[in-house]
Amino acid sequence: MKKSTIFSVIMAVVLLFAACQRKKTETPVTLRNVTGDIEQVLHQMDTTMSAMTKQLAQVPVLSVQARHILKDHFGTIPSVIELAITTPEGILSVIEPAVYQSSEGSDISGQAHIVRVKETHKPVLSVAFHAVEGFQAVVLAWPILTPDNRLKGIATMLIRPEVFLKNIITPVIEGIPVDIWVMQKDGVILYDIDAIEIGRNLFTDPMYQAYTESLKVAKRIADEEKGRSEYVYLGTGMKDTVTNRAYWTTIDTYGNQWKVVMIRPLGEHEVKRTPAALGLRGAGDRLMEMAQDTSFIAKLSRDDKDAVMSDFRTFYDTYPVYAVEYVDSSVVVRYGYPEQQSLKEYKIAADNETEKDFYNTVVSRKVGTFRQTLLEGNTGIFTCIPVFDRGRYLGMIYFITVEP
Repeated sequence: MKKSTIFSVIMAVVLLFAACQRKKTETPVTLRNVTGDIEQVLHQMDTTMSAMTKQLAQVPVLSVQARHILKDHFGTIPSVIELAITTPEGILSVIEPAVYQSSEGSDISGQAHIVRVKETHKPVLSVAFHAVEGFQAVVLAWPILTPDNRLKGIATMLIRPEVFLKNIITPVIEGIPVDIWVMQKDGVILYDIDAIEIGRNLFTDPMYQAYTESLKVAKRIADEEKGRSEYVYLGTGMKDTVTNRAYWTTIDTYGNQWKVVMIRPLGEHEVKRTPAALGLRGAGDRLMEMAQDTSFIAKLSRDDKDAVMSDFRTFYDTYPVYAVEYVDSSVVVRYGYPEQQSLKEYKIAADNETEKDFYNTVVSRKVGTFRQTLLEGNTGIFTCIPVFDRGRYLGMIYFITVEP
């Protein structure tokens, strides 16, 4: 029996087994990582406020000592704009840094987070508002309590969520074909890669009212703690619709819910594929032929990306795969087709449990198939073929199918 025929039989068994073993889609690892990192920063802010209010409880709130305590804690978290103390009557009395001290003496007793702390004697995270400094902000407010639980004052932390959300999200999704944005439960956007979106309300801003399918999904995101949904989207200046898949999780801080949303476009093959197409008759054989074709090997060896991508496109147009990609010998996924569904200059980590099968297959230099949760969601079935140029290992070419 020829090697290609054996490979086809193995692939058929693997794909059939994987199709039978499908499990309910979980939150994608990329979204879990981003959500965890955001929660960690919010926890750091909370820990800072807890420590600071304990210190402030030991000194007069309108004292030099109190101001020094604010100075000591300011600057530990980059996205924190200012720290302040408000009297029980709601007068903004001590502010750091000095650039904002012109607001000392202002009456902010009517602000919702101040009212709530006075009523409950518990911490509050405010909803977003447009700060006088010209950007969107939220306030973390903590009560300063006496030993007998009387309100001595209120400590506030003015936060610019756009800053720390961007610092978290950008490096995590680099090289991964997804977009992540964050909104409040009420629809106000806290972060988006497109700055013009920040501060707008998805449910009330006229800019979004024409996108009825997107708004239906946004309503689900607001109402449900986590989930997955798909919607058809036609952007400004676009002629063809795009089907997007949205995954979301919820971060709840003192009752204020932030929705962390990951979006990825579904490829044409994903939208139109039937479960029967998972058989991909001949796809493995064709990938093996490409890996052994001297012309293709030469393109890969001289790093002719355009030529390799042309061959990948032909493969993609022939077989209903999710993507076809190239990972080099140093286990870096260089590129793939279609680009919007492929990793780009993404390092596969040896110590990452999620990626261990991928890493081990590449370093083994042998034909391999495995099942792995994709960074952008769902479960992918990987088919990997090594490529050698006169004995020199170039890496692997592989295609991915996604379980429906």
